[in-house]
Amino acid sequence: TPIDLAASQAANRQVDDLNHAWSEQLPSFLYTDLTITLKRNHRRFTGSWAVQIKNMLNHRPVVGYRFDSYSRQIAEILPMGIVPSIGYKIEF
Repeated sequence: TPIDLAASQAANRQVDDLNHAWSEQLPSFLYTDLTITLKRNHRRFTGSWAVQIKNMLNHRPVVGYRFDSYSRQIAEILPMGIVPSIGYKIEF
């Protein structure tokens, strides 16, 4: 749903243009993720370590728009860049 800039500036908050709902679409995008898993079988359980890098190419497409009350303009919403994570899982 597009943002009504004039109404948003007058109200100093985001006002959506509901008369044109679903009229705009964001471009499609592709993330590249990497996961490395080490699985160890123990006598009573199995343990798995995982190292994961989400969005490893640091592609940051526009995922939305919002009204910025400070600049009084429509601003782009960008996702986080590279997101690393480490995990351990126990299975009985």
